[in-house]
Amino acid sequence: MASRNGIVFEDFFPAMVDKLGAEGFMKELSNGFQLLVDEDRGLITFESLKRNSAFAWAARNERR
Repeated sequence: MASRNGIVFEDFFPAMVDKLGAEGFMKELSNGFQLLVDEDRGLITFESLKRNSAFAWAARNERR
């Protein structure tokens, strides 16, 4: 766990690789990218991040 300017960040990548394996981990990263990407540009932009993260949050809350 690292602290920078009072913000604590814990790197979960190693634990995720252990749990999912390298191939499963890469698939999850790709899924996350696809969820947040601007489909026209093929990039995660500020606008696509705002739009798609709000959509993802709403979908997550629906499943609960």
